[in-house]
Amino acid sequence: MTVRFDRLHSRSISLRDRYLPEKPNEIGDYSEEQQDDARACILLVHAEVESYLEELAEELCAHVGELIAKEHYDSLTSSFLYFYGARTNEIKDVKSLEDVAKGAVALHGRVLHGNNGIKSKDISKMFNPFFVGGIDLGASLEQALDSFGALRGKCAHSSFIGISEDINCYEIREQVNCLLSHLRRFDSRFNDYAL
Repeated sequence: MTVRFDRLHSRSISLRDRYLPEKPNEIGDYSEEQQDDARACILLVHAEVESYLEELAEELCAHVGELIAKEHYDSLTSSFLYFYGARTNEIKDVKSLEDVAKGAVALHGRVLHGNNGIKSKDISKMFNPFFVGGIDLGASLEQALDSFGALRGKCAHSSFIGISEDINCYEIREQVNCLLSHLRRFDSRFNDYAL
């Protein structure tokens, strides 16, 4: 695991344990305060996951730039250059492969800074350039990301007054656990890059 994932995991578990019940309510009747805590946890964990993914992609992008500057070409750098090779018209003052690489890193930086979420489409945009044919997130991770992203959207864009459905606070705990489990497998792909 990357150090970055260890920090994400630790922080998310801390939030989960602070805001969500350890055991399910037998009848699923959670108080207004518990519901607010669950919504807070969703928003905070989402922010932590989004930050983790963006920072991981930024580090990977910087790593690619360093490798290319050293003229070290492997599948990571080759995939990145291939992905952005078709967009050289967006890169100014191209006189060398290193210029293309620097321009590609800058273009990808704009993609990363424009990110707004953790849904699978967002993550694919951030990581596709590093993998020949794009990144395969796998159906389980895609579902976990999309589900948690939609849940965050629902919490962030509604008020308690206008909400008609209750949140099962214990199910949110299980969703956090599931998301972290899938992200652990995702993160293991980056062990070789010393990020």
